[in-house]
Amino acid sequence: MKSSFVVVRIWDTLSRLGIHQATYSPSLQKQVILSNRISFTFLPLISVFFFITLLVNKSLIRAGITAFAMGIFLMVLFMNWKGKIHLSRVIMSFIFPIILMAITLLSKMYGPEIIPMVEYVEHRFLLLITLCIPLLLLDPLENRALYWSSLAFNFISLLFLDVFYKLCGVDVVELNPGNPLVADYYLLNLYDKIVAIILIASQIYLRNVNRFFEDRLIENQKELSKSHQELIVLNEELQQQQEEILTQREFLEQRNQELSQLNKKLERNEVEMIKTMDILKSRESQIKEQNSQLRQRDLKITNSIKAALTIQQSILPEDIRMEKNFEDFFVIYQPRDLVSGDFYWINSFRGKIFLAAIDCTGHGVPGAFMSLIGNSLLNTIIKDWRFDNPSQILEQMHAEVQQMLRQKVTGNNYGMDMALIRIENMMYNQKKVVFSGAKSDLYYLEKGGEEVKTLKGTRRAIGGIQNESLTFINQALVLSPGSLLYLGSDGFVDQNNIRRKKFGQKSFLKLIHEVAEEPLALQRVALENKLLEHMKDSEQRDDILMLGLRL
Repeated sequence: MKSSFVVVRIWDTLSRLGIHQATYSPSLQKQVILSNRISFTFLPLISVFFFITLLVNKSLIRAGITAFAMGIFLMVLFMNWKGKIHLSRVIMSFIFPIILMAITLLSKMYGPEIIPMVEYVEHRFLLLITLCIPLLLLDPLENRALYWSSLAFNFISLLFLDVFYKLCGVDVVELNPGNPLVADYYLLNLYDKIVAIILIASQIYLRNVNRFFEDRLIENQKELSKSHQELIVLNEELQQQQEEILTQREFLEQRNQELSQLNKKLERNEVEMIKTMDILKSRESQIKEQNSQLRQRDLKITNSIKAALTIQQSILPEDIRMEKNFEDFFVIYQPRDLVSGDFYWINSFRGKIFLAAIDCTGHGVPGAFMSLIGNSLLNTIIKDWRFDNPSQILEQMHAEVQQMLRQKVTGNNYGMDMALIRIENMMYNQKKVVFSGAKSDLYYLEKGGEEVKTLKGTRRAIGGIQNESLTFINQALVLSPGSLLYLGSDGFVDQNNIRRKKFGQKSFLKLIHEVAEEPLALQRVALENKLLEHMKDSEQRDDILMLGLRL
């Protein structure tokens, strides 16, 4: 088995002799391989024939011709090895008929002029064989001229072999007259021509069939090559997709790791949140309990403030007391909180009417407490002690507040601003008004007057640490019936709007002048509406008290 494999390898190597010398097409490679195989096949046969001719027949002519044929095949192999492919094909295509012609000529020159029948048949058989060489060795499409010329030369040599014999003066020995083999001779001539035609036709047909299948093979190879390229592209795409999948897989693994870490973190956070929720629930219950306590406290405080409101409202003059002393009047009383630090007070004795508008320090509960102190002191000083001088009343109020709140010891600065008037009748139905003010002013408009006038109070408050060099003074007016008086706290004129601009004393006096001819009830409506319009979208900043009356 091993020896046969070695023989096959040697035969394949010898067949491919010379192919490495140049770059050949597949068709040309086949021709070279076939040429080498023909040469290597005939060389041993011719060598055997040479030795038989030389040793057995002892014919030097035949031996020389045989040696010449051996040289031709060796030369073909040498040319194939050197890459002279075209020249070796020319030799292979034309040499055999030439060798036969040389044998005939040598037979004429050095031998008998009659060729035996056996040799004649050999010649014709060799021509038939040589006719196959160009058919096998050459491609009619690539070597058209060489193919057809060698085929014509070999066929003409076969067709006119007898004519060549006669021209050379050589006859076939069996063709003597009366020989019964003459008929076989002519039949042989006919047969070998038919065989030659059949060989040529079949070879051409087979060539065409082979060409057809080669074309189909080439097309199939192209399709296979195209499919192979598509497969390569598809494979590259698949590889790319695989790489993308691997990349995505790595990305997903990374994301999974991140999510796993995030889940762990979320679990820890969840535990912390649960703890925090427990703490918050505990605090929420505490806050609810505290809120409940605060609501209870707030309710108590609210109830206390409502009680304080009831008490504060009880000290304010009743409307009947105002109506008893004044036929036409108004009261604007707007606490900032539930209770107020502003209040007004009225009393009369000995035919004199005392009316006061007081603005205590602070608002809400602190101001309400100060209003109780102020109301109590006014009752004591005027009603009980019978003080009737407004400036002395203010001085006494100042002293009592300092004493009650122990301000010289504690240093607190609680007190109040006050506008106090005393009204009494005079002859000819005139009214005398005596005014004294502690940081509060009196506004009045005489009957038939064109201007609202102002009596300025002393720039000193009641209570607290004050400049003792400033003393409260009395300012007296004699007015006709129908004249208007206005007094109150600074809450009205100091109220700001959304742009933080105060209502202002100037606007207040202008508004009084505009509504002076109206009844005081309508004046109150006008003042309240103007104030609401001014403080729109802003909060009330202080308690508001304003009194208006017509003498």
